[in-house]
Amino acid sequence: MERVVTVHGISSEGAWQEMVRFLLYPFYDCSSIKYKQYQRLGAVKLLLEPWWLAVSLVCIIVLRQRGLIRGTLRWCCALAVTFGIGHLLAYYRRTRAFKSFARQLNTSLIAGERPHLIAHSFGTYLTGRALRKLPALRFGSIILTGCVLSCRYSWKDLNARQRLAFFAVRNEMAMKDWVVRGAYLLQGLLPGMGHAGFRGFLGAPNVVHKTDSPFEPCVRCREGIPALVHNVEHPEFGHTDHFITSGHAESFWLPFLWKMEPSEYQEFLDLCYEAAELEEMRDSRKLAVVEAELRERPWRWASGTVSDYFRRRLSDALEDHSEGKIEDAVDRSCGLLWRSVRHAARVREKTFSVFLAASDVDKRTLDAQKLITSEEKDDLMALRPEFAALKVVRALEEDLRSDHAAQ
Repeated sequence: MERVVTVHGISSEGAWQEMVRFLLYPFYDCSSIKYKQYQRLGAVKLLLEPWWLAVSLVCIIVLRQRGLIRGTLRWCCALAVTFGIGHLLAYYRRTRAFKSFARQLNTSLIAGERPHLIAHSFGTYLTGRALRKLPALRFGSIILTGCVLSCRYSWKDLNARQRLAFFAVRNEMAMKDWVVRGAYLLQGLLPGMGHAGFRGFLGAPNVVHKTDSPFEPCVRCREGIPALVHNVEHPEFGHTDHFITSGHAESFWLPFLWKMEPSEYQEFLDLCYEAAELEEMRDSRKLAVVEAELRERPWRWASGTVSDYFRRRLSDALEDHSEGKIEDAVDRSCGLLWRSVRHAARVREKTFSVFLAASDVDKRTLDAQKLITSEEKDDLMALRPEFAALKVVRALEEDLRSDHAAQ
C-alpha cells in the first residue's frame, strides 16, 4: 500500500490529520507527523522566545526602577539586546522543530519508497527546508495548503539538483488567507518564508501552471504541456478552511494523488450519482441518456471511452469468446460501473459516520483497518474509477466464463 505523510502547522495539534488518515484508507497508509514546539503562541514563537522576553522585560523594568538602567540610550540598548537574543532563541526553537520533523519523517520512509506528502502552514516551511537539506529525501506527489514558503522557492532546481526529489506539487492558494499574507512581512526575519499560499509559486510556463478555480481543468496540461507545480486558487478560502469538511480531501486531494484532474473525477462521480437517482425514480428514459454520456465520453483514466476500455480488457482476457458475447458484456458494463461507484460512496458514508461520531480524543486512536471489514474495504476501492472498472471487468469475465462452461 502506498504511503502518505501529513504535517500540521503552528498553534495546532493537527486534528485534521486524523480525518485525512481515515479518509485515505484503504488507498493509502497514512502517517501523521506532529511537533510540540508551536502548539501555543505559535506566531510569537516564530519571531521571539516568549519566556525569555517575559523574564528579560521584568528584569529591565526592575533594574530601571532601581536606577541601574538610566537614560533613553541604555533603555533602548537593553531592549535591543533582549529582542536580539529572543530572536536567536526563536531560531533555536525552529531548529528543534525541524529536527523533530526530520526524525519522524525518517521513521516513515523506507529505502526506495516515495511517500506522498500533505502539509499545512508551517508544515510547508518544514517540508521545503527538509527537501533542501536532506538530499536523499524523495516524495511522490506533494500537496501544500496555507503555504508559507517563498514564491521564489525553486522546485525545478531542486529536482535537477537532487535527481527527481518529487513528481508533482499542488499548491492550494486561499485568497482570504490573512495568515499567509502576514508571512510575507516576515521574509526578512525568517529566511525562506513567504506567501506562496496567497500569491503562488513563480516559474516558467513549463514549470508552473495556474488554475483560477479548484474545479477548472488545467488547460495547458490538456494541451500536452505538463508542469511540476500547479497553483490552484480557492477564491473563498481562508487559512484553515480546507479542513472544515471531509469533502475537500475527497474531491481534490484523492484525485490528485491518483494523478487525475479533480474536475474530471467530480464529473465522473456526478454521472454515477445521477444514474443511481434516476434508477430509484424509475426514469428509464433519462437514465439511458446519462448512461450513454458516461459510456461514450472520453475519460483520461480509461484512455478513451468506457465502452472502449471494457472492450479492450474483455477482448484481451476472453479471446475464445464470440464478439457478440463480448459486446453484450460491454453493454452491461456501464450499469455495473456506476452501481459499483454509488455503492462504494454509501459504504464511505457509513464508515465515516463512525469517525464523525467519535470524540476528539477517540478520533486520535481510531484505526480504520480495524473498523472497516475486508468486504467494506473491497467496496471502498471502487471510489477510484480504475479500480471500479477493474472490479466490473472481473465480474464480467467470471460471468462469461461460467456461461461458456455451461454450454
